[in-house]
Amino acid sequence: MLNIEKKREKDRVDVNDKKLAVVIVTYNRLQSVAKAIQSVFNSCPDCTIILIDNSPNTFCFENLKRSLEKCKNVFLFKNPYNYGFAKAVNQGIRIVMEKGKYDYILLLNDDAYLDKYCIPILIETLEKDERSLLAGPTIFYYRFPNKVWSAGGYFDSFTSRIIIPLKNKNVSIEELSNLSVKEVDFLTGCVLMIKYKAIKEIGLFDENFFFYSEDLDYSFRVKKAGYKCIWVPSAIAWHDIQIIDRFNSTFALYNLAKSGIIFRRKHFKGGALVVNLMNFVFFQTTHKFFYLLLNKGNLSSINAWFRGIIDGFREPLINNYRD
Repeated sequence: MLNIEKKREKDRVDVNDKKLAVVIVTYNRLQSVAKAIQSVFNSCPDCTIILIDNSPNTFCFENLKRSLEKCKNVFLFKNPYNYGFAKAVNQGIRIVMEKGKYDYILLLNDDAYLDKYCIPILIETLEKDERSLLAGPTIFYYRFPNKVWSAGGYFDSFTSRIIIPLKNKNVSIEELSNLSVKEVDFLTGCVLMIKYKAIKEIGLFDENFFFYSEDLDYSFRVKKAGYKCIWVPSAIAWHDIQIIDRFNSTFALYNLAKSGIIFRRKHFKGGALVVNLMNFVFFQTTHKFFYLLLNKGNLSSINAWFRGIIDGFREPLINNYRD
């Protein structure tokens, strides 16, 4: 492990000549946000952080504001209600654009933490390939530091879902350091490095997605435009999330189903659309039903899932991601 640390320190690049802005959308969090911000500055001391509070909780906001008073280059903004993830991210990106010219924008969850080498490695990798617009690290569970939460994914048309080969597998940093950068279909918005060029070429995030699938949609749009999404194994981050599937709240189930339908309606046509919708509804509904059954889910949870599917079909598709 010591040798790996020495190698990573030696290979660490200087990113001071690249302007980076970090957009964090938060909702009723205080301690994890502070930890996320500290991890950013440990990885890139001279970056700018745009923090968007999406919660109507003014008490939490005031505490957050006080805790950040001494933090330089952290700009806090309060929304009157929950704008949804995509809209809040776009809000943050627009603020970045108003502040000047940046080379990169990093999206970071308010409960995700970066390794000190994460930002330099992601930027260095993107600098090497003009066609690569998005880069994502290997993200471990924070409470299980060797177990992978996300590491780039591939879209499986048969089941109409994302497959993450390393999901929930134990992998060491040493093993990851020996893996090559890989082009993938999907990168999670939990920790996502975006070339500023992507905003100009691809646009902003699609606000049809209130919650979930906005990152999948953006990844698909990047690839459809002829660019690349790349997973960088040696860049490391952690997500403070449970291993057990968290999609058991009515809010999560509703938005997961709705966004899943909207995504497939948007990106597939004709027979491919029919197949993907049928596969999504069949496989995902079956999975959620048995999951809820095994975990004592109630009728309201099942109802939320089906309401999401229905509303996903009803939602008008509007190209609302370009200024």
